[in-house]
Amino acid sequence: MRSDAVKKGPARAPARAMLKGTGLSSADLERPLVAVVSTFTDVMPCNIHLRDLAAQIKQGIRAAGGTPIEFNTIASGISCFSHSAIIVKSVGPRIVTLLQQDRNWAATSRT
Repeated sequence: MRSDAVKKGPARAPARAMLKGTGLSSADLERPLVAVVSTFTDVMPCNIHLRDLAAQIKQGIRAAGGTPIEFNTIASGISCFSHSAIIVKSVGPRIVTLLQQDRNWAATSRT
């Protein structure tokens, strides 16, 4: 699996230690790591619900045998005024680039 690049082998011991420091167990690290990315923020009414949505997505990832890793990205007022196509075209590629540069998480871009 793609997330093995961050968690398998002696050279990745520091990464495993960091992940275990966040509360993940050895069993969690045996499963695929799946990034859950949102633009949640307390200060924008259009994004405030995204933390609850991410929690439900994380439950689904666990039920499917994965280990969710949640982080957020930029939140802009654009989400209040347009549909997700603009967000996917502008923010989506940045998220994929971030994940690929870190080689920490598996991600697929569908823009």
